[in-house]
Amino acid sequence: TQGYSSAASDVYKRQAYINKHIHDFAIAAMQGRLSANPNITSKEMAKLVAKDVEAMMEELKLNYPFD
Repeated sequence: TQGYSSAASDVYKRQAYINKHIHDFAIAAMQGRLSANPNITSKEMAKLVAKDVEAMMEELKLNYPFD
């Protein structure tokens, strides 16, 4: 069971690491979008940043597979 516990801990740490980077990326994307277009609505912002994060996640899957 110790091996399972260690593996679970590694998965948890990796997920926390990924979540932090997604959060930081989303904040940076929002700041960039707002700088480029100060009149953007929150609904438009949400759609664009969601696409930005989705693209980042696809790039991560391609370049850093977690198998």
